[in-house]
Amino acid sequence: MTGWRLGYAAGPEPVISQMTKLQQYTFVCPPSPFQYAALKALDVPMQAAVSAYRRKRDLIFARLSRKFEVVKPEGAFYIFPKAPPAPRPANLWPGRSKTTC
Repeated sequence: MTGWRLGYAAGPEPVISQMTKLQQYTFVCPPSPFQYAALKALDVPMQAAVSAYRRKRDLIFARLSRKFEVVKPEGAFYIFPKAPPAPRPANLWPGRSKTTC
């Protein structure tokens, strides 16, 4: 149980109707054993794990920030380097003056 999730779906009504049925019985109402496991998980000390994630985050941030523009994550372990601009079509095929799409 790594966190809350929120999402949406769009599509044809018959597909969404079936997806809704599946979602209602798998995500909205987790089985009782999972609910008890979640309660028990609240008693587990997390400081060691938090410290380990912090060290890993700091290491990755330090390394990536040497070459990429990045924002240091504060509340999660995800880090997203800014992608370089896409090459222009003319630069992909030197000597070619036109591209067709």
